[in-house]
Amino acid sequence: MQAETPHGRLAASYLLALLEGDRVRASRLIMDAAADGSPVPELCLQVLLPAQQEVGRMWQTDEINVAEEHFATTTTKMILAQLRQVAPVRQPNGRSVLATSVMGNQHDIGVQVVADFFEMDGWKVIHLGSDMPIPDLVQAVESYQPDLLALSVSLHAQLVTLTETIQAVRSGEHGAKVRILVGGRAFAEAPDLAPSLGADGYAADPLAAVAQSNLLAGAPT
Repeated sequence: MQAETPHGRLAASYLLALLEGDRVRASRLIMDAAADGSPVPELCLQVLLPAQQEVGRMWQTDEINVAEEHFATTTTKMILAQLRQVAPVRQPNGRSVLATSVMGNQHDIGVQVVADFFEMDGWKVIHLGSDMPIPDLVQAVESYQPDLLALSVSLHAQLVTLTETIQAVRSGEHGAKVRILVGGRAFAEAPDLAPSLGADGYAADPLAAVAQSNLLAGAPT
């Protein structure tokens, strides 16, 4: 986190509220900032996600325990939902996206933010959360028939699952033509890997995901 910037200082204050178990203060910090004019996308990308990444680092290094990590995560998810209620939303653009994390990926905050950014851009969003079993995802793609499938992958080891997921989706009638966008920490060191796994594109963050998807949705299948 960039503590010398206004958003960095807010992220540090927010993180402290999380570590002290103060959900009310954590929410007030963010919602007051939104009321004072801070754009919702900036609060998500420059405050909530960096603070949550620091929570993850602290958990991995045993600086906090599982209960503290769970508290921080559930609080952040609650505040994301609160922000979504005050965020400006564009007129519906007629496009739909199904967003989820691959089977085995328990992390869902990133894909929740992606889903929120799509909604703010006017997309219809079918958000399935984390750890989506492959057969159920295939069925969902055929049932909802989205224009885009957005898949999140956190760990490098989950790239095999991602490949299997894409192959299974492609076996369906609608899945054969749906555009597939991937993202997540698993691609941090290999952003060019996505096409070889069967995806149509990769996005490093929610803003890029929306921009890339608008291009993909306008391209011929």
